[in-house]
Amino acid sequence: MRNKDQQKVVDLRQLLKDDWPHPPVLDAWAFLVTETAELGDALLRSGYGQMEYVRHHDKEPNVANELADVYLMLCTVANHLSVDLSFALEARTKHIIRRFE
Repeated sequence: MRNKDQQKVVDLRQLLKDDWPHPPVLDAWAFLVTETAELGDALLRSGYGQMEYVRHHDKEPNVANELADVYLMLCTVANHLSVDLSFALEARTKHIIRRFE
């Protein structure tokens, strides 16, 4: 079962399958890790860190785009594993809240 965002990823990948092939699960996980690192880089370069970092890049950091890339790859991994992220998040937050009740 998939949530609506996960289905959007499936639909997007189907639409672009000839130009942007669907990666196998381990490749998708590796892309998720690299996209997460790119998000960290964008956060640092956007001034969210405690120091100012000057980088020699042609593009401006875009935290929203990097977050979207992370989410896209997270949905891809979840789809491979047949995990509904909405259900998993709800179950996890309920478990955490119960620990504090």
